[in-house]
Amino acid sequence: MNVTSTFNAWLSEKDLLVTKVRSEMGEHRFTHTLAVAKEALSLANVFGFSEKDAKRLFVAALLHDYTKAYSTEKQLSLAEEYGIALSEDDLASPPVLHSRTAAVVCQTLFPEDVDHAICEAIRCHTVGKKEMSLFDKLLFLADYIEETRTHPICLETRKQFYEKLATGSNKEKTLNDTLRQVLQNTVDYVAKQGNKVHSDSLTMLENL
Repeated sequence: MNVTSTFNAWLSEKDLLVTKVRSEMGEHRFTHTLAVAKEALSLANVFGFSEKDAKRLFVAALLHDYTKAYSTEKQLSLAEEYGIALSEDDLASPPVLHSRTAAVVCQTLFPEDVDHAICEAIRCHTVGKKEMSLFDKLLFLADYIEETRTHPICLETRKQFYEKLATGSNKEKTLNDTLRQVLQNTVDYVAKQGNKVHSDSLTMLENL
């Protein structure tokens, strides 16, 4: 797969979806979203996804932050409207809410594009969950290491991940080791800020 040409072709193919996504967010968030979609294609290629599954991961990436720009009040209103169950940890961590609402809202708005696996990957892309599929893991990682990220930790994570793969390291192990480090960084940061660490992140960390 030529990632750049495939990315451009699929953007064109999903033009209506892309236009709708763009209408829900500012330019910075949209740029990030496209970068996650391109990164997701790179990862799908590395891990040998079929064209069908790579396109599904591409769609999940396009939609992962669909409700990110919404206020906490609107997130809670959507949760009530769509019957989305929110845990105490979700409610204590407002930045997590968009992953919960986007999963259900997108499945409702775009049923021809969003299947259960896509919905689930969107739902867990922020804090993870106990049993992450490869599909889930790749969206989670793409969101963290996409090429427009400027935070030093994100840049270093991306560099080390691809360098390890280039040495012929086991892909699954490299992926899990990288995710473990990402989660540990997140847990440490949240704890340092004096905030509650989401239990789903701790559970994912324990099960990698």
